[in-house]
Amino acid sequence: MKNVKFVGLLFAGLLWAINPVSAIETLRFEWISDRDGLSQNTVRCIAQDNRGFMWFGTINGLNRYNGKEFIVMLSQTGNFASLPDNRIRSLQEDGEGYIWIRTTANIFCCYDPRLERFVDYDPENRQKYFTQVRIFSNGDVWLWGNGGGCCRVRHNGEKLQSLRFGEAELGSASINFVHEDAMQRIWIGSGNGLFRLEDDRAVKMSSEVFFAIHEWDKYLYFINDKHIIPFDSGKRKFVAAIGFPGNKTISLNMTTILNKGLILLATKEGIIAFDSPKMKFIPAETLFDNQVIKNASFYTDNQGNKWVYNLSGSIWRQFPGNHFEKIDLIPANILSVIDAERYEIYHDSRNIIWITTYGNGLFALDQNNGKTYHYTVNNSDLPTNYLLCVTEDKSGEIWVGTEFAGISKISLSNYPVKILLPEPKENNNRSNAVRLIYGDSKGRFWLGTRSGYLHIYDRNFKKLKSQQIHGGLPFAAVEDSDGNIWLGTRGNGVMVFPPSGGTPVRHYRLRDVEPESNNSNNVFDLIRDSKNRIWVASFGGGLHYADLRENEITFRQINTRTTNQNRMRVIMQDRTGLIWAGTNEGVIVFDPDELIHDNQKYINFHFDVNDNGSINNNEVKAIFEDSKGRIWLGTTGGGLNLLVREEPIERSWFQHFTAKDGLSNEVIQTITEDDQGFIWVSTEGGSGISKLNPETGRFENFTMSNHQQVGLFNEGARWKTENGNLMFGSYFGVY
Repeated sequence: MKNVKFVGLLFAGLLWAINPVSAIETLRFEWISDRDGLSQNTVRCIAQDNRGFMWFGTINGLNRYNGKEFIVMLSQTGNFASLPDNRIRSLQEDGEGYIWIRTTANIFCCYDPRLERFVDYDPENRQKYFTQVRIFSNGDVWLWGNGGGCCRVRHNGEKLQSLRFGEAELGSASINFVHEDAMQRIWIGSGNGLFRLEDDRAVKMSSEVFFAIHEWDKYLYFINDKHIIPFDSGKRKFVAAIGFPGNKTISLNMTTILNKGLILLATKEGIIAFDSPKMKFIPAETLFDNQVIKNASFYTDNQGNKWVYNLSGSIWRQFPGNHFEKIDLIPANILSVIDAERYEIYHDSRNIIWITTYGNGLFALDQNNGKTYHYTVNNSDLPTNYLLCVTEDKSGEIWVGTEFAGISKISLSNYPVKILLPEPKENNNRSNAVRLIYGDSKGRFWLGTRSGYLHIYDRNFKKLKSQQIHGGLPFAAVEDSDGNIWLGTRGNGVMVFPPSGGTPVRHYRLRDVEPESNNSNNVFDLIRDSKNRIWVASFGGGLHYADLRENEITFRQINTRTTNQNRMRVIMQDRTGLIWAGTNEGVIVFDPDELIHDNQKYINFHFDVNDNGSINNNEVKAIFEDSKGRIWLGTTGGGLNLLVREEPIERSWFQHFTAKDGLSNEVIQTITEDDQGFIWVSTEGGSGISKLNPETGRFENFTMSNHQQVGLFNEGARWKTENGNLMFGSYFGVY
């Protein structure tokens, strides 16, 4: 089941106390397991595809997850295009969105997201026995391994074309490496020598067997257990071999290359370091605080940084300048009872490095403050200390795969947070459920709660006065040119407060064309337009407007074409003068002068099942124009919709941002923008706040408290202060 727990700072009960937090000090753990539909609880690998789906490889099936439900893929007897083995070892997406899956049996298969099925990328090869996959610069996928030869898979439109090289072409089916050099030439190291691909033919370059290849500057370095042979790419020829110190034959385990062309070779006796620009060996101990690292393994993280470990419970981290520092991760008492060290390392978008261990939980190295954090089953909601993999999704959430305990999803917050409770001593939840936030020209803030109270604060959030709104709930406010505050209520129309904030001086009950109906007095939003008219969006009573330039102010009703269009929730005037009103049938757009003369003179953008460019949900609860003039709509169940403006405006269409793109919840309550141009949305259902980078389409999600009500945000309740701070109204105060 999905269990949720917070680690870090708790905000419940604080009265507008500021708590700056680092990126790592507030974590929200969510546990996802077979009870939620995961096929099996040992998760070896995790990836997110370009459509936003999460993929989980378990020891019993491949899982695709949309944030709500799983689709499980299992092997099918007799179907060669299905998953060949339920035990998944690794996942990788290529440039065309195809998913390449390696199984425990070292069989590679391919999933086509367009067809939503597995495809046979090489029908003539039934075994497909490979251990490695790499995507080269032109999009070609290369597979190779010990015994299966190598295979190039090329995208040709919607088809895959394969080209295999095995024993007949290479003299051996055992492939040590396939490498693309800086000139995009393909080199293949087999058990029968070195080959280069020319016009789709494997041309033998050397009879010597090499185990590894590295490239620096204009040279390629071919490595085996006897020596290193450089190849001059400019002159296109090999140069003299360089023997290992003492002309010894080494037992080579693996190799890697660091900054400035420094090549490391791991052997049983220790690490050998080769300075390729100077073409000489240097003492490797100088890189590791004068320690000899025997039986080393090398790990390259997602940013290309190198890590070294050697069955000691410690890992060495590469720093600029090619020196390494040791980090102790697994103590001796745990190391003695596990079969092997297993680390995965991911450097996330917040500059935090996550390290999973097998037996000692999760480490987080925060590069922003230099601190290291350690999470185990004893101090967090990790379901186990035996972790297998880690990655970050597009929204900034961290996903950890475990042995026997499913998935742990971690949400972070790295923003200073304040919480304001209008009535901190009140036990009634509605007393602190803030539905209205409005900042007036005097720097005061007007907060309306679902208990029917209106609270007024100064710019320092010192409460000035409170009063109950009888007969209605305060839902919206706007200031006129005289400093009066017009308050829209749900149930009791519009009230006008003097600049002092005292007792209302006027009260407007809005008339409805339907006899005995009170729908028009359910005011969800109101604005003052560029010509000093007040426009009211009522839920059920449609539009009302009053011209403040008239001596006697009277509200007039404008009914739209349908009942659902009259159920209005939000209204906004853009910089061109058009007014946008969100309804239960999409959004209506109109020129106010034209609508006053002709109540049918408006455009309706609504959901159309046959039009992918239409609004994807008809209930529009939030409308926002950003600093670049872009119009954003927040819907109930369709997420964010961005207007792609065309001329005439009737031809405009919408781009959609949903959970598949990383949005935390597709029910949007409010939309706003910060000073950096990021779009922030509060959502329903305890899913928190999402921040969107509109230039990259990447979301980052935040949940900042463990109080059960604070993550439940109220429709329409948001404000941006003069100094750029953002305010959101929730069922447990403002933050």
